[in-house]
Amino acid sequence: MFFFRREDLKIFDGSDPSLSFFDFIRSIDVTLDMAHERADDVLPTFLYGDALRFYETLDPECQHDWHKLMSAM
Repeated sequence: MFFFRREDLKIFDGSDPSLSFFDFIRSIDVTLDMAHERADDVLPTFLYGDALRFYETLDPECQHDWHKLMSAM
């Protein structure tokens, strides 16, 4: 089993213009795959500030459907 420390992973708040949301997703997706976790289940724990507030405005169906979530973000 692969273990990772969540504190080593980036938090996304949308304020860094050099890091797009999709680049951020790619960076955590590999780690989550290795840990056998679903990205849509843990994504909110990596969001902060404006990014988290936007996520919280989304319909729950969108929050839990990876394809709809990626389209919305």
